[in-house]
Amino acid sequence: MKKQLFFIMTATAMLIVGGCAMGSHNENAKPDEVDASKWPEIEAFEDDFTRSFIHSIEETSPGYYPFLSGTGKYQMDFPGDAIIFGDQAYSLEKERFEAVRMYREAELYDERIVVRYFGFLKKEGIDGTLDSVAKRVNKELSYNEFINDDYTLHTASFKYSENNDGYVAVIQNNQQAGNIQVIYDIQCKPGVKNCEEVLLNEQERIYDWLETIRFINDEPHESEKRDG
Repeated sequence: MKKQLFFIMTATAMLIVGGCAMGSHNENAKPDEVDASKWPEIEAFEDDFTRSFIHSIEETSPGYYPFLSGTGKYQMDFPGDAIIFGDQAYSLEKERFEAVRMYREAELYDERIVVRYFGFLKKEGIDGTLDSVAKRVNKELSYNEFINDDYTLHTASFKYSENNDGYVAVIQNNQQAGNIQVIYDIQCKPGVKNCEEVLLNEQERIYDWLETIRFINDEPHESEKRDG
């Protein structure tokens, strides 16, 4: 009787653990690994092209999901209510270059975001890179700089027009070649009152999002490990 009770309790525990593991797997599963009925009912999952970049149905933070670059060289949080323009608007050259164009519509404003990855740009050329980005938006930019061992983040803000703010981020890989350039355009919809306040209220969210962009570095070869 004791042996039977032991086996019953063991089997029950295994079922509970197994069930928890399955639930955890489903939460972290890629969208194409689970039934469509389990996808969040939000724009990023409704658009086929956008969904192909999302690597889990579980949020990284409220309203955001894990995005993996087509190059495999960087990742970031992706707003669930945004989409990526496909076809001719998306560019990919293996691990050398990628351009992702995103669009997000909110109640009071629209956002257009372009993220470009350059796999060949090195930290030694950062001054030229910063100048190039400033020319791209046709503005004189005053960059703020944040440095750590892995990357250096340069950010700047500017105005396109009275109701249209712009942000730039240049993220340079400090461990190996690799540079990410972000141009962020946020514009109030026509007729929005207190637009300046509306745009100012979104500033912290935008900067927080930029900080989610992270490089995925190659593992060093054994010879490099020994040299280090």
